[in-house]
Amino acid sequence: ESEYEMSEKRQMHDANTELFVAYGQSATIRPPPLWKSAFLSTTGLTLMAWIISSNLTPHLAEKGIPWWARAMIVPFLNIAANTYLGAPIMIYFFHTWLHNPRPVYTQQPWRLVDQGFPNWKWRLAIAIFETGLVVMYSAFQDHGCVTGPCYGTIPLVD
Repeated sequence: ESEYEMSEKRQMHDANTELFVAYGQSATIRPPPLWKSAFLSTTGLTLMAWIISSNLTPHLAEKGIPWWARAMIVPFLNIAANTYLGAPIMIYFFHTWLHNPRPVYTQQPWRLVDQGFPNWKWRLAIAIFETGLVVMYSAFQDHGCVTGPCYGTIPLVD
């Protein structure tokens, strides 16, 4: 028997969907559509990333912190800020829109848009792909390849 027991039977698509259940309120049986959660998560994260990246990244570079450490520090702070600032702000402004009733989608592609990828293998593949893009972008940006011409190769160590 599990140590934790759910008082309501419900499904959750991912961790971000849980962020859009306001503290102290009971969760609905059907969570918000995944596309709405993704839109609000992206909006909140973009706001937090813009503020943190534009203010913190130059200071980390001036302190001599290598690109690979900045590639771990800044996303961690962005996600933490989104969890504790971005998501609550999005809930405050978009709560009614987020929890509007909706039909049950059974046909593709609407089921994928509403419920997300069907299993953990797809989610893991997407997460690995996105992480690779972020690391590559950070590496190229550190050596001027994003804002200007890229000469030579990127060293693996600083």
